Amino acid sequence: MRKLLYAVLLSLLAHLSYANEVAILAASATSSSADSSDISCLLDAKCNGKWKPASRDSGVDEGIYLQFSEDVSLYSIELDIVDENVDPSMVLYLNGKTTGPDDVVYINGRAKKSVGKIATYIFSGRDEENFQNSLHTDTRSVFIKISKMYTEEARKPTFKALRFYRRSKVGDPKKVVTALVQFRLPKIAKTEVDASSILSPTTAYHPANLFDSRYDFAWSTDGSKVSGIGEKLYLTFSNEVNIAGLLIWNGYQRSTTHFEKNGRVKSLRLVSAQGDSQSVALASNYAAQKVNLTKPLMRVKQLTIEIDDIFNGSSYKDVLISELRFIDDKGNIIQPQAPLPKLVYDKKWDDFIDSSWSTFLHGLRPGEPECGFTCNNKRLRLRSNGSFVLYLDFGSKNDGSVSANVLEGNWAVEQDVLRIFGKRYTTELQSSDYVQAAKSKSVPTAKIFQSNFTFTRYNDLPKAKQESVFQAMIKSRAAVQDAGYGFAWENTCNIASDSKDGQLFASSYQALLTMTRKYIVKINPYYIESSVVTDLFMPSDKVSVCGGC
Repeated sequence: MRKLLYAVLLSLLAHLSYANEVAILAASATSSSADSSDISCLLDAKCNGKWKPASRDSGVDEGIYLQFSEDVSLYSIELDIVDENVDPSMVLYLNGKTTGPDDVVYINGRAKKSVGKIATYIFSGRDEENFQNSLHTDTRSVFIKISKMYTEEARKPTFKALRFYRRSKVGDPKKVVTALVQFRLPKIAKTEVDASSILSPTTAYHPANLFDSRYDFAWSTDGSKVSGIGEKLYLTFSNEVNIAGLLIWNGYQRSTTHFEKNGRVKSLRLVSAQGDSQSVALASNYAAQKVNLTKPLMRVKQLTIEIDDIFNGSSYKDVLISELRFIDDKGNIIQPQAPLPKLVYDKKWDDFIDSSWSTFLHGLRPGEPECGFTCNNKRLRLRSNGSFVLYLDFGSKNDGSVSANVLEGNWAVEQDVLRIFGKRYTTELQSSDYVQAAKSKSVPTAKIFQSNFTFTRYNDLPKAKQESVFQAMIKSRAAVQDAGYGFAWENTCNIASDSKDGQLFASSYQALLTMTRKYIVKINPYYIESSVVTDLFMPSDKVSVCGGC
């Protein structure tokens, strides 16, 4: 009897403990170095983990992403970075929307008291008095992105720990007391996974994508060969697990457009190696859904998941699932961990992978640098994990708004052609609208796209083509207005220029064009041509968002 009471008491205490914890549904990175830990390790004080991007430069546009099981009213965020003379500028995204300098201040820990080689960055709110305050938002997801580096040497930062704080309720409303948010981390299960049908290219649609915490990437059946019904996933866990439920992101969660145009799973069946089976029905929801089994599958080592029925997509016959987790008999989230297949491509593409590429010549303008100029900024990063991001005309205006034409998704080399495909959307971001919970904007509508890229050195182009490329570049930049001071060509790619400020000056427009022609021949950039972007690019991790004063 005492043993029974003791067990019940332990169970109640466990439930009370869990009630104060926030479950982590997703923890991922845009890319990770070979020696990086699982991102959830950064939230565990007992786990001596770290994260570094896989990039060969300082990691501009790389970052980490977390999704919580519930809204968390955040006061501040602390990020520990190994101090190796790196000084990154970072952008904080809350609930998928950017914040700006008027909303968030982050304080470099080196200006305070650092512990050993660790520098602590504190993300907190900024109010009218310009001092540390609450972030003022109920947050379900957090993305911390490296935006640029202030140091001359390209060295990517190493993230060591991440802590979240919320404001505790006290009698005095003017007194600020914060409490560390307690997280219920998923149980990592090493897993081997395969499927009866995988859409090509397999690196983009492999079933290992189900466990990578990236909703933009999914397992897909090949709709040109199969209907989806009867197709199977085969999972082998390194250790036995108990399965009492599922967390599943049905369909293609890359965008609402992708979701509607592709097939989703209507029902599936789980079968263990012991012969135990369970059938579950799924909803066609553009969000995570939790499904409880009527009877848990116990001590599962091998599991087969078979699609019994589907929701048809409006345009494509492929059937997709974006993410999958299991829930054990004690309510823990089990996150399988399976390696993604490596991309196969010719070595000639190596120079373009895991580096930041940018247009380097920006808007013509008169005289010395002035506030309010218009610039043209395009940035491309192809990652070795098969993902990419491309920013077109990414800049800020004098009113503080930020606009961007964003393309992101997968890339692959097919028949010696580099193809990118994914979603494209245009967004106008007013940072002050996002941090306040009362103000929100709808998710931008995305378009499905694909495009083939060619990369050619400028000096390898025929002379006539060089001149047409040059003229097209001139016309795509801001118009020239002579103010009597000469002209400057704004350059954010300092490594491509002899001048420290990255600017070219001339006393007349024609003289500037002559100087620029010689300059381009000297640095010999790549001419990138495609249906989505055509311009001259150079590798650079010194890229920043264009903007006025």
